[in-house]
Amino acid sequence: MTAYDDVLSPLTGWFQIFNRQHFSVTAFLDNWLEPAQILSPGLWFKKYPFCSTSNAGYDLGEKAYQFGIRG
Repeated sequence: MTAYDDVLSPLTGWFQIFNRQHFSVTAFLDNWLEPAQILSPGLWFKKYPFCSTSNAGYDLGEKAYQFGIRG
């Protein structure tokens, strides 16, 4: 098995695969944390270890269990 040596290559690297645009390491580093994305809009952490679209169903099931409803 072989792999490309430069994973950040602007032609075939990680950013090209996900972004499909030319990637410039220099431009990326010049704008790093300008503005700090951690501060604005902030971080969001998953409440449960599964897809967030299932949260409402899980919350409902948990509340039903607390009220003694068993399936």
